[in-house]
Amino acid sequence: MAATLAAKEAPGAKLAAAFDLKHLDRAFLDDPYPTYRALREYDPIHRMPDGTYFLTRYDDLVDVYRDARTWSSDKKIDFKPNFGDSLLYEHHTTSLVFNDPPVHSRVRKLLAPAFSPRALKALQPRIEMLVDRLLDAAAERAYDGREILSTLVRASELAGGCDAQERLSELELLHNCIFLLNAGHETTTNLIGNSIHLLLQHPDAWRDLAAHPELIAGAVEEFLRMESSNQLGNRRATCDAEIGGKRIAANTYAHLCIGAANRDPSQFPDPDRLDIRRHPNRHLAFGLGIHTCAGNSLARMEAQVAIGKLVTRFKTIERVGDFVRGGRARFRGFLHYRVAVR
Repeated sequence: MAATLAAKEAPGAKLAAAFDLKHLDRAFLDDPYPTYRALREYDPIHRMPDGTYFLTRYDDLVDVYRDARTWSSDKKIDFKPNFGDSLLYEHHTTSLVFNDPPVHSRVRKLLAPAFSPRALKALQPRIEMLVDRLLDAAAERAYDGREILSTLVRASELAGGCDAQERLSELELLHNCIFLLNAGHETTTNLIGNSIHLLLQHPDAWRDLAAHPELIAGAVEEFLRMESSNQLGNRRATCDAEIGGKRIAANTYAHLCIGAANRDPSQFPDPDRLDIRRHPNRHLAFGLGIHTCAGNSLARMEAQVAIGKLVTRFKTIERVGDFVRGGRARFRGFLHYRVAVR
């Protein structure tokens, strides 16, 4: 009994018990990982004041991702009261991410050619030329590192065509292009910025990568694990369900904390250590199951080109002044991060 009471009084237990996604302070946004650790250890399926659940263990997230019948991505129930018949409602109920099969399956199949190995192979030389041009400019004058590298993402485009027998409607094409722009631009920009920040924090990893550029693919996977651009997802239970031994009522929402799961020691030994040679590295930065990020191969390629060329091109890179992090829990990145390269 005394041991149980002591556990409940531990600082981590108090931190976990008080956690509410709707009331976050600046300290959490700057560094959420101590809170995520406390939740994993003391309350991994945490019920928040609004009745939703916050999941932080790797295995629990995998179970939800793999059971799309029980855990729905369709948000029509929530969006209708909030958005009515507005264009926002139209967008959120037409785009790929907020639909379940069969709509999701059909739209994803039609978008898939844009992210095929053939399409990405054709696109890569353009991205490499753009990065080279930007790095040339950076070598000549002081440049904001976020300005340099975020421009890279604007090189991507939706390529390929649809099957002649079945096409996206004009409305579907419009809203899914908006979705792909939103989903692919900010997250990849943040991936590049987060990666550079990690390398500046770990100069040994920078030197290792500079000496062994063939490690870039594994390094990007480790950057994705440690500082996932997308930290949170959510699903709605379509029926009474059980996850991690807890019963969850139908129509209840579960928040999937990717940032916490990617540092779960049960899956990743020494999870708070950057290891660009980590293998295996089955992180959840792109989700899992039918809603695995459609553009994950493109994001990986863009990051490998941008970071790989930056590390091999310049002998040193230094942060200039203070950085400013974004103010959201869902997307982790920087609003401003200025660097000097030599």
